[in-house]
Amino acid sequence: MLNLYLSVAIILFVIGVVGVLARKNIFSVFMSVELMINAAALVFASFARQNLSFDGHAAVMLIIALAAAEASFGLALIVLLYKQKSSLNIESFNELRDGNAN
Repeated sequence: MLNLYLSVAIILFVIGVVGVLARKNIFSVFMSVELMINAAALVFASFARQNLSFDGHAAVMLIIALAAAEASFGLALIVLLYKQKSSLNIESFNELRDGNAN
């Protein structure tokens, strides 16, 4: 049963990575990051279930709290960026990049 949970977590994580790398919409990238966080939580929960330990459940609760905080901050940032540019395309936010960095 652990292998099934880990397989689902790996699939979710890979979908999240592909979403971050391939998508140009900032909201889609944000949702892909959320998917990767949930995949990590699933790994912790599955190992906690396998080992009958509450440590993994505590880690999952911490991840859920972190994801909620990240969601509220991320959505606020997306709304602010949308109000300034009227676009959700990542390419329109190039001016946030440091000009001296390579």
